[in-house]
Amino acid sequence: MSPSCPIHILLCTDSRYAPHCGVTATSALENAGGLPVEIHIFTDSLTAEDTLRFKSLERKYDCHINIKVISGQCVDRLPKNIKRWPPSSFMRLLAAELLPADIHRVIYLNCDTAVDTPLQPLWQTQLGRNMCAVVPDGPDDIPNKLYKATLDISSTYFNSGVMVLDLDLLRENGIFTQALNMLKTSGDAFKCPDQDVLNLLIDGKALYLPIHYNIQSSHLLQNRPPLPISDEHTVRNILRRRSPLIIHYTSEFKPWACNINHWHPLRSVWHRYRRKSPWHDRSPLSWRTRFAIWRLSAAYRLLQPGRLRAYGSDFFAKKCF
Repeated sequence: MSPSCPIHILLCTDSRYAPHCGVTATSALENAGGLPVEIHIFTDSLTAEDTLRFKSLERKYDCHINIKVISGQCVDRLPKNIKRWPPSSFMRLLAAELLPADIHRVIYLNCDTAVDTPLQPLWQTQLGRNMCAVVPDGPDDIPNKLYKATLDISSTYFNSGVMVLDLDLLRENGIFTQALNMLKTSGDAFKCPDQDVLNLLIDGKALYLPIHYNIQSSHLLQNRPPLPISDEHTVRNILRRRSPLIIHYTSEFKPWACNINHWHPLRSVWHRYRRKSPWHDRSPLSWRTRFAIWRLSAAYRLLQPGRLRAYGSDFFAKKCF
């Protein structure tokens, strides 16, 4: 990519998730390395207050925040009433048609991610003729492994929470239109609807990235299937806070969860960017909860390096899953 070309980032949210989307946006801007950035936000509704907070990022980071309210026929094209998934989960499937034709590439980020690594290398990934760059889905338990085996895909199943998308190829092949049609007709048949459909449609046409670009909760479990040696080394360094990464807080146990039993070993990264964001005044945690989490984090840091991963993963496994 040309050094003068801005980094394009796509986020999708509803009003409920807007503060979390704002933290993800802030973390991305903090790690843009001075490059120009344009953030595109697809939403079905935002409060006036949250809109102003998003726009305040333009002044702080000298970037562009483009908010696209999805309405009318576009809303009608989104799947509805698919299990627990809100319509905002599927808004990224409108990217090829709603983003300007002169945008050829975009980084898509879920709103439960935190960027803690320079974005330039990810943005400049050479895709070749691949439609996207992705990270494999995290280690599976037996039920998930059996479910994925029922999907008609020949390549490694990927997680769609962090993706570098080649919009030209996606437009040319009508991938997102096909995905929306599949979800409309048989969305309830899928466990992770849009992710499953994208795996089916992009099978064999995805470039796989190192896992530090999408560290998922299952990577941190102690009793998980073994990873390749290089990935095990990456996870070990991440839990010792020695490696940059994009954290994807998968599962229902998010870093903003108020219950102490929902503690995530890397939750402090998300809160560091929350404090830098326009939503810094929206802490859902009481002082008692913050103090309890601080004690857990202190104990986590004080353990011997060789036991760090075991303690952190074991606690995470027992408390969060």
